[in-house]
Amino acid sequence: MAGIYCSIKLNSKLSVEKALAKVETVLKVCNQYAFDTKFADEEYAKKFEAEVRIGKLSSFFAILAVLISSLGLFGLASFVSEQRTKEIGIRKVLALR
Repeated sequence: MAGIYCSIKLNSKLSVEKALAKVETVLKVCNQYAFDTKFADEEYAKKFEAEVRIGKLSSFFAILAVLISSLGLFGLASFVSEQRTKEIGIRKVLALR
């Protein structure tokens, strides 16, 4: 059975417990539906908690990708410099002849 959803703004002068008790007594008229409370700020916090977690994971993997790519560039640069060292040595030997 589908439930009824409604948003209610509580009086800030009353405590939350007292205000919810008054709302529950009014809504007891519709006895077939259960009275369940959810606060908007808590629901938004739950939604954005997942977003924050996804943001942290994506930044971690982005940093990991940058580190791996910089290791690759360092390896390529050392390989090229080693090849150049051999090439310069061979040219010096041939130039001395």
